[in-house]
Amino acid sequence: MGEWAQELAEICLNALQAAARIHFATLRGLASDVLAAFERIKREACVLDNTDLVTKAHRALEDYPAIAREYAHAFRLVMIDEFQDTDQMGIDMVMRLSGGGARLCTVGDAQQSIYRFRGADVGVFRAHEARMRAMGDAAMVRTLDTNYRSNADVLSFVDCLFSGRAMFGASFMSLRSGRDESRIDAPYRGSAPRIQIVLVQRSKPPKGSSIDSSCKTAVAADAIARRFERLRAEGHRARDMVVLLGR
Repeated sequence: MGEWAQELAEICLNALQAAARIHFATLRGLASDVLAAFERIKREACVLDNTDLVTKAHRALEDYPAIAREYAHAFRLVMIDEFQDTDQMGIDMVMRLSGGGARLCTVGDAQQSIYRFRGADVGVFRAHEARMRAMGDAAMVRTLDTNYRSNADVLSFVDCLFSGRAMFGASFMSLRSGRDESRIDAPYRGSAPRIQIVLVQRSKPPKGSSIDSSCKTAVAADAIARRFERLRAEGHRARDMVVLLGR
């Protein structure tokens, strides 16, 4: 049964790939036309976008040795934050500007990588970190595992969500709370736990009827309103409450 299911899955995958190939040339041509039009508009307006700034700077260092030599020792220290959102081109440029990494300081967190849609590759960041660790005393690597913003309850909740196999798994870096609660201007006063999960569930609607999304939204909104009302009664200011909405 297992072999039969695997064979069927391969047949379905091959069929989908064959169907996709029919439209691939058209899609590639359309993308090429859009890119050409975008480049023309930028030329006519005499502007550069973020990608241009990076690629043209990289090309200048790569194709013009005199420029590379001029900037190779121009900076005593190159320090880059949010380094998890970089790519190989960014690494190459940084190495040229920092004497091959001898005057380089980077700060990053692989768990906060959010710019993959713009070409960032967290794998490049991890490889850079591995190279630094392999250098031993020639490089200093420090793990910043203390969070000074969040309460310990929040961090424990985050651990439960993201340390599982479906998320980061074994690579997840757990943070300890370094927050001094005595210095918080508006400490938590609620009698209920700081973290609460409200599951909005509904039974199967009777035949011939339906419950649209607006009904489910109303139920969720009511639960939030009741929670805020209780917090207000227990001494929290309304201005300290906020709702974060997803798409």
